[in-house]
Amino acid sequence: MLTILTLINIPNCLAQREGVTQLRSSFSLNDKLTDLKGEPLLAKNEVSTDGSAFFSNEWSRGSLTLVSGKKYSSILLKVNLQTDDVYYLLEETKAERVAGKGIVKQVDFKLSDQQDSIRFRSHFPSVEKNDLLTFYQVLVDGEVILLKRIKRIFIEEKAFNSATITHRFDTDNSYFICLNKKMIKLKRNRTNILELLTDQRSNLENYLSKNNISFKSDQDLKKLFEYYNSLKH
Repeated sequence: MLTILTLINIPNCLAQREGVTQLRSSFSLNDKLTDLKGEPLLAKNEVSTDGSAFFSNEWSRGSLTLVSGKKYSSILLKVNLQTDDVYYLLEETKAERVAGKGIVKQVDFKLSDQQDSIRFRSHFPSVEKNDLLTFYQVLVDGEVILLKRIKRIFIEEKAFNSATITHRFDTDNSYFICLNKKMIKLKRNRTNILELLTDQRSNLENYLSKNNISFKSDQDLKKLFEYYNSLKH
């Protein structure tokens, strides 16, 4: 049984974002996970949509780390990449909740069909249209943090001279590094990466000459940045 924690002083949630309907009521202490300041979700009419706003539609067991430093473990959760919201499930009542804006800093979980854990983190410096509340997938942690911004975009379309409306989610991926508390957009090519990591250029060129690295592969990018971080120790 989880202990009821004292509420931290967090501003009220931001206004509703497109695609998520939330009930603006005072939260209940019966929610147990009170530091998350969770809000119940209203039932919505089912609409046929191609794709999903979530990283994964399945509830994954993982942990939530709050901005305050407190951590909740063994929570069933999902990450909404259209609205940058964290959803969690109260197992006793099967009630779904969405955590208050700005409360959750990091989410760690595993998908049922994958061995590697997945980490999303927010509260990075603002860059382009991304702000403090934006969640990034952390591909590599260390002195240089390699981040992937996965943005789900809801699209409603109506064909010319047709009454049929279709809904779908597109995905826009972009990459960044966080270095010295500064966010820098990453172009996934040899030239840009060597320019950004110029202090280890000769070592990286040697590494690239001996390893078949595809700059379009997340796994290969992880190997390259993990190698770079290893040189800093």
